[in-house]
Amino acid sequence: MSEAEVVLASAGSERNLLVFKLTEFEGNRLLDVRKYFLDKKSGELCPTRKGIALGESGFSVLKQVIEEKQADITDWFIEDAVVRGVASNVTRMNQAGDALSKIEHSVHVLFEDWKSPAFFRAEFEGPLTLLFLNTRHPFARRLADLVAEDNPSSHIVISMLEGFARAKHLYDGESSGVAEVLLDGLLVNWGLIMTNPAKSKQDACSS
Repeated sequence: MSEAEVVLASAGSERNLLVFKLTEFEGNRLLDVRKYFLDKKSGELCPTRKGIALGESGFSVLKQVIEEKQADITDWFIEDAVVRGVASNVTRMNQAGDALSKIEHSVHVLFEDWKSPAFFRAEFEGPLTLLFLNTRHPFARRLADLVAEDNPSSHIVISMLEGFARAKHLYDGESSGVAEVLLDGLLVNWGLIMTNPAKSKQDACSS
Protein backbone atom coordinates (compact mmCIF):
# COMPACT_ATOMS: atom_id res chain seq x y z
CA MET A 1 0.00 0.00 0.00
CA SER A 2 1.46 3.32 -1.05
CA GLU A 3 1.77 6.06 1.54
CA ALA A 4 0.83 8.81 -0.98
CA GLU A 5 -0.14 9.01 -4.60
CA VAL A 6 -1.08 11.57 -7.24
CA VAL A 7 -2.73 10.55 -10.51
CA LEU A 8 -1.06 12.47 -13.34
CA ALA A 9 -3.03 11.14 -16.29
CA SER A 10 -4.93 8.16 -17.65
CA ALA A 11 -5.69 6.84 -21.12
CA GLY A 12 -8.00 4.21 -22.55
CA SER A 13 -11.32 2.74 -21.51
CA GLU A 14 -12.34 1.49 -18.09
CA ARG A 15 -11.82 -2.07 -19.34
CA ASN A 16 -8.25 -1.32 -20.44
CA LEU A 17 -7.05 1.79 -18.63
CA LEU A 18 -3.45 2.97 -18.48
CA VAL A 19 -2.78 5.12 -15.39
CA PHE A 20 0.24 7.36 -14.71
CA LYS A 21 0.75 8.04 -11.02
CA LEU A 22 3.24 9.55 -8.63
CA THR A 23 3.35 7.20 -5.69
CA GLU A 24 5.39 6.48 -2.61
CA PHE A 25 6.24 3.06 -1.26
CA GLU A 26 8.39 2.29 1.79
CA GLY A 27 9.89 5.77 1.67
CA ASN A 28 10.73 5.57 -2.05
CA ARG A 29 9.08 7.99 -4.44
CA LEU A 30 8.07 6.39 -7.75
CA LEU A 31 6.48 7.07 -11.11
CA ASP A 32 4.03 4.22 -11.61
CA VAL A 33 2.72 3.42 -15.11
CA ARG A 34 0.19 0.60 -14.89
CA LYS A 35 -2.80 -1.08 -16.49
CA TYR A 36 -6.03 -0.96 -14.50
CA PHE A 37 -9.32 -2.82 -14.86
CA LEU A 38 -12.86 -2.25 -13.66
CA ASP A 39 -13.91 -4.68 -10.93
CA LYS A 40 -17.50 -5.66 -11.78
CA LYS A 41 -18.37 -6.53 -8.19
CA SER A 42 -17.06 -3.42 -6.45
CA GLY A 43 -17.28 -1.07 -9.43
CA GLU A 44 -13.80 0.19 -8.60
CA LEU A 45 -10.73 0.49 -10.80
CA CYS A 46 -8.06 -1.95 -9.68
CA PRO A 47 -4.38 -2.16 -10.65
CA THR A 48 -2.97 -5.15 -12.52
CA ARG A 49 0.58 -6.53 -12.49
CA LYS A 50 1.11 -5.13 -15.98
CA GLY A 51 3.13 -2.01 -15.37
CA ILE A 52 6.35 -0.51 -14.13
CA ALA A 53 7.36 1.64 -11.17
CA LEU A 54 10.35 3.90 -11.85
CA GLY A 55 12.48 5.54 -9.22
CA GLU A 56 14.34 8.79 -9.80
CA SER A 57 17.28 7.14 -11.60
CA GLY A 58 15.03 4.97 -13.77
CA PHE A 59 12.90 7.96 -14.74
CA SER A 60 16.03 9.98 -15.60
CA VAL A 61 17.22 7.25 -17.96
CA LEU A 62 13.78 6.97 -19.57
CA LYS A 63 13.57 10.74 -20.00
CA GLN A 64 17.00 10.84 -21.63
CA VAL A 65 16.13 7.99 -24.03
CA ILE A 66 12.89 9.70 -25.07
CA GLU A 67 14.62 13.04 -25.64
CA GLU A 68 17.50 11.54 -27.63
CA LYS A 69 15.53 8.91 -29.55
CA GLN A 70 12.14 10.59 -29.96
CA ALA A 71 12.36 10.55 -33.77
CA ASP A 72 13.19 6.82 -33.82
CA ILE A 73 10.36 6.03 -31.41
CA THR A 74 7.87 8.11 -33.39
CA ASP A 75 8.92 6.50 -36.69
CA TRP A 76 8.56 3.06 -35.11
CA PHE A 77 4.95 3.71 -34.14
CA ILE A 78 4.12 5.36 -37.48
CA GLU A 79 5.52 2.37 -39.36
CA ASP A 80 3.38 0.02 -37.27
CA ALA A 81 0.28 2.14 -37.87
CA VAL A 82 0.92 2.09 -41.63
CA VAL A 83 1.32 -1.70 -41.67
CA ARG A 84 -1.86 -2.18 -39.67
CA GLY A 85 -3.67 0.30 -41.91
CA VAL A 86 -2.59 -1.55 -45.04
CA ALA A 87 -3.63 -4.89 -43.55
CA SER A 88 -7.03 -3.46 -42.63
CA ASN A 89 -7.51 -2.04 -46.14
CA VAL A 90 -6.51 -5.32 -47.78
CA THR A 91 -9.05 -7.20 -45.68
CA ARG A 92 -11.76 -4.65 -46.53
CA MET A 93 -10.96 -4.75 -50.24
CA ASN A 94 -10.94 -8.55 -50.26
CA GLN A 95 -14.39 -8.58 -48.69
CA ALA A 96 -15.61 -6.05 -51.26
CA GLY A 97 -14.12 -8.14 -54.07
CA ASP A 98 -15.80 -11.27 -52.75
CA ALA A 99 -19.16 -9.48 -52.63
CA LEU A 100 -18.64 -8.13 -56.17
CA SER A 101 -17.88 -11.62 -57.49
CA LYS A 102 -21.43 -12.68 -56.55
CA ILE A 103 -23.07 -9.93 -58.63
CA GLU A 104 -23.81 -10.41 -62.33
CA HIS A 105 -22.18 -7.67 -64.37
CA SER A 106 -21.62 -6.96 -68.04
CA VAL A 107 -19.18 -5.03 -70.20
CA HIS A 108 -19.70 -2.76 -73.21
CA VAL A 109 -16.64 -2.11 -75.35
CA LEU A 110 -16.19 1.37 -76.82
CA PHE A 111 -13.45 2.87 -78.97
CA GLU A 112 -11.86 6.26 -78.39
CA ASP A 113 -8.68 8.06 -79.36
CA TRP A 114 -6.84 9.87 -76.58
CA LYS A 115 -3.22 10.81 -75.91
CA SER A 116 -1.98 8.49 -73.19
CA PRO A 117 0.35 5.50 -72.81
CA ALA A 118 -2.62 3.60 -71.31
CA PHE A 119 -4.40 1.41 -73.83
CA PHE A 120 -7.72 1.24 -71.99
CA ARG A 121 -9.79 2.84 -69.27
CA ALA A 122 -13.11 2.00 -67.65
CA GLU A 123 -16.20 3.70 -66.29
CA PHE A 124 -18.93 2.06 -64.26
CA GLU A 125 -22.70 2.36 -64.26
CA GLY A 126 -23.82 -0.05 -61.59
CA PRO A 127 -23.19 -3.60 -62.84
CA LEU A 128 -22.31 -2.30 -66.34
CA THR A 129 -18.68 -1.62 -67.21
CA LEU A 130 -17.92 0.75 -70.08
CA LEU A 131 -14.52 -0.36 -71.33
CA PHE A 132 -12.84 2.18 -73.60
CA LEU A 133 -10.03 1.02 -75.89
CA ASN A 134 -7.52 3.71 -76.84
CA THR A 135 -7.30 3.35 -80.64
CA ARG A 136 -4.14 5.47 -80.64
CA HIS A 137 -2.39 2.54 -78.95
CA PRO A 138 -1.17 -0.31 -81.23
CA PHE A 139 -2.25 -3.09 -78.89
CA ALA A 140 -5.70 -1.56 -78.39
CA ARG A 141 -6.11 -1.26 -82.19
CA ARG A 142 -5.21 -4.91 -82.59
CA LEU A 143 -7.67 -5.87 -79.85
CA ALA A 144 -10.34 -3.65 -81.42
CA ASP A 145 -9.95 -5.57 -84.68
CA LEU A 146 -10.42 -8.86 -82.84
CA VAL A 147 -13.52 -7.49 -81.12
CA ALA A 148 -14.93 -6.36 -84.48
CA GLU A 149 -14.32 -9.86 -85.87
CA ASP A 150 -15.98 -11.37 -82.78
CA ASN A 151 -12.86 -13.41 -82.28
CA PRO A 152 -13.22 -15.72 -79.24
CA SER A 153 -9.82 -14.69 -77.89
CA SER A 154 -11.01 -11.07 -77.71
CA HIS A 155 -13.73 -12.09 -75.23
CA ILE A 156 -11.11 -13.54 -72.90
CA VAL A 157 -8.93 -10.42 -73.05
CA ILE A 158 -11.89 -8.07 -72.57
CA SER A 159 -13.06 -10.11 -69.57
CA MET A 160 -9.58 -9.89 -68.03
CA LEU A 161 -9.40 -6.13 -68.57
CA GLU A 162 -12.89 -5.65 -67.15
CA GLY A 163 -12.03 -7.74 -64.09
CA PHE A 164 -8.83 -5.79 -63.51
CA ALA A 165 -10.69 -2.48 -63.90
CA ARG A 166 -13.33 -3.59 -61.38
CA ALA A 167 -10.67 -4.69 -58.90
CA LYS A 168 -8.77 -1.39 -59.35
CA HIS A 169 -11.99 0.56 -58.86
CA LEU A 170 -12.27 -0.88 -55.33
CA TYR A 171 -9.19 1.17 -54.40
CA ASP A 172 -10.41 4.46 -55.88
CA GLY A 173 -10.76 6.93 -53.02
CA GLU A 174 -8.81 4.71 -50.63
CA SER A 175 -7.88 6.83 -47.60
CA SER A 176 -4.11 7.03 -48.08
CA GLY A 177 -4.33 7.29 -51.87
CA VAL A 178 -1.14 5.22 -52.18
CA ALA A 179 -2.80 2.20 -53.83
CA GLU A 180 -4.62 4.38 -56.35
CA VAL A 181 -1.40 6.15 -57.37
CA LEU A 182 0.48 2.87 -57.70
CA LEU A 183 -2.27 1.28 -59.79
CA ASP A 184 -2.47 4.31 -62.07
CA GLY A 185 1.28 4.02 -62.55
CA LEU A 186 0.87 0.33 -63.29
CA LEU A 187 -1.62 1.13 -66.07
CA VAL A 188 0.80 3.62 -67.65
CA ASN A 189 3.75 1.22 -67.51
CA TRP A 190 1.59 -1.65 -68.74
CA GLY A 191 0.57 0.48 -71.71
CA LEU A 192 4.18 1.42 -72.47
CA ILE A 193 5.26 -2.22 -72.44
CA MET A 194 2.32 -3.27 -74.60
CA THR A 195 3.34 -0.92 -77.39
CA ASN A 196 5.77 -3.73 -78.21
CA PRO A 197 4.16 -6.85 -76.71
CA ALA A 198 6.01 -10.15 -76.38
CA LYS A 199 5.68 -12.56 -79.28
CA SER A 200 4.47 -16.01 -78.27
CA LYS A 201 6.52 -18.96 -79.46
CA GLN A 202 5.02 -22.40 -79.79
CA ASP A 203 6.91 -25.07 -77.92
CA ALA A 204 8.82 -27.11 -80.49
CA CYS A 205 7.99 -30.26 -78.56
CA SER A 206 4.24 -29.63 -78.49
CA SER A 207 2.02 -31.59 -80.81
